[in-house]
Amino acid sequence: MSPPQSATSPSTCLPFAQEDYVRVLLRSLTDMGYKGAARALEQESGCTLHVPTVRALREAVVGGHWDECLTALQGVQFKGEWSRARAIFQVLQQKYIELLLAARMEEALTVLHDELSLLCEHAPEHVESGNHQTEPELEPTDSTALMNLQALAALLLCPDEWSIRAKAGWSLSSSVSDEREALVCQLMTLMDPGMHIPAGRLEELVSQALALQCSKCPYHNTTLSHLNLCEDHACSLKELPIRTSHILDGHFGREVWSLAFSHDGGCLATGSVDGAVVVWRLQGDKGVRAVHRIELRAGDVNAPVALLRWSPDDTHILAGCEQPAISCCSLGDGGVPHIARLEGHTDTVMCIEWLPDSDHFVSGSLDKTILLWTAAGQVLASWRGERVTDMTITGTHGYTEVTAVCRQGTLSRFAVYPPASPTSATNANGNANVNGNGSGNGNVNGVIEELSAVAPVLGTKPIMGIRASADGSRLLVWQDTGSGACHGGGSGRGSSSSGGGDALCCWDLSDDAEASAAAPVPLRGFCQGRYLLRAAFGGHGGSSFAAGGSIDGSVHLWRIRDGQPLLRLLGHSDTVNAVEWSPCDAHTLASASDDGTVRIWRADTDGGPEEGSENGAPVTVTL
Repeated sequence: MSPPQSATSPSTCLPFAQEDYVRVLLRSLTDMGYKGAARALEQESGCTLHVPTVRALREAVVGGHWDECLTALQGVQFKGEWSRARAIFQVLQQKYIELLLAARMEEALTVLHDELSLLCEHAPEHVESGNHQTEPELEPTDSTALMNLQALAALLLCPDEWSIRAKAGWSLSSSVSDEREALVCQLMTLMDPGMHIPAGRLEELVSQALALQCSKCPYHNTTLSHLNLCEDHACSLKELPIRTSHILDGHFGREVWSLAFSHDGGCLATGSVDGAVVVWRLQGDKGVRAVHRIELRAGDVNAPVALLRWSPDDTHILAGCEQPAISCCSLGDGGVPHIARLEGHTDTVMCIEWLPDSDHFVSGSLDKTILLWTAAGQVLASWRGERVTDMTITGTHGYTEVTAVCRQGTLSRFAVYPPASPTSATNANGNANVNGNGSGNGNVNGVIEELSAVAPVLGTKPIMGIRASADGSRLLVWQDTGSGACHGGGSGRGSSSSGGGDALCCWDLSDDAEASAAAPVPLRGFCQGRYLLRAAFGGHGGSSFAAGGSIDGSVHLWRIRDGQPLLRLLGHSDTVNAVEWSPCDAHTLASASDDGTVRIWRADTDGGPEEGSENGAPVTVTL
């Protein structure tokens, strides 16, 4: 290869062979249709996309020169001897089928008997990759190849060309030239990587480089589908939700304890000690407006709303109100919400989670039970053991995996099966399912099955609360580091008897054994206080960051990968009880406070104030 005429040759500064670099460029130019530019680069560099042996093989295959093709194969480096034998088999198969299509039956029989059969009899036994021998695979003389040979022999009985094409797996509309090009591509996959450059290789390398830059970006939260290749990627703090765009005042100054975004990100539900759930519509550039105020009562008094959960289809909201009953608000088609009071527990309901089907949910209570419900309020199954103070969905595996805080502040895993599910004929341990009462009549009523206690990696400190990321790969864990044990305290908000000394950490639940066995990452600077102040995952990818409340009235933002505190967002004048990140917008989160308001925080990248804002100040929205 002739070096380019420049003062400094690139080969002196590139950590790879310059020839490989040029070939990757040639591949990319060819893929994009710049064939003239590719030819010019080949001429100036003296480098070709295909090495001579591969180019000779390609020309022989495209021209149908089978003897030359078999000769060229001997000069090609393959991933192993099995790959070489497979390549020869595919070439002979192509030759055989083309002879059949040309009605040259005697020649086709000769290829089948004297070449293909002989190849299979002497095929190697193992697959090799580089210098490492892998586990043995089926030999070409075993079932896979024999079936191929039998199928090829059956082609002799086909009455016409269309039958031959159909049984051989050829398209009825493709030409012989098309099938030869397809054969070239198949042969390329069997070759040693140095023999050819696969399509899209430059794009793959660039994507890997960008992914690495994004992983190292301290504030990576961009929603751009295309990143700038002209400079190294770096996000600024403005990509994070650091600016209050709206202040929602719908609870008449009473403390706001809970909030939840709908799964489509279009609505926000807020719950307060005033016993009301307010549903707000987020209208993008048009601002925010209140669409429903739903009064929840326990007897003659309003019931404080400590828990809120939207169904996955966003048609129902479940509310826990520091009592044994659960309130189910059906929003229907946007008319007046219907409220149902669901009774089944005998003590305070501490946690609620919907199953993915939107037709069922589970609840945990201080009465030492977990119940499986229908959306209509029918109890289908139950588990009885210890007081349950929190729970979260941590995966789906043919069943819904629920991780719960019970047994005096430890974690346990449960498999929850809705009724009559075809995938739940057997349980997580491979045994036949039974109903909630333990009778063996199949999965008629649904099943709650305890799997195991979770991971001593979290230590022995009592756990107050948990929250999984949307994909179940990470878990936020609140632990009591003081002398007191975790308990419900009779409050749906959750409390710690120590009155302080609490810790928030992130635990990796991914399938990577090394990652899941690592110690949880502490989120530094967290101060819990008496009550459980809810935090949430969010940002790019759904769990790049976490945001949580504080007793000092600020909202804390953390980077998850190292637990680094990034910002304290100021604005509330009293304790921030809960924070939620929009599931559809990495640039939006909401916070609920004892100051009686809810704040919507957005990224400072819009370049202009919200509609109705004066000089960029937050817009206050009332009922």
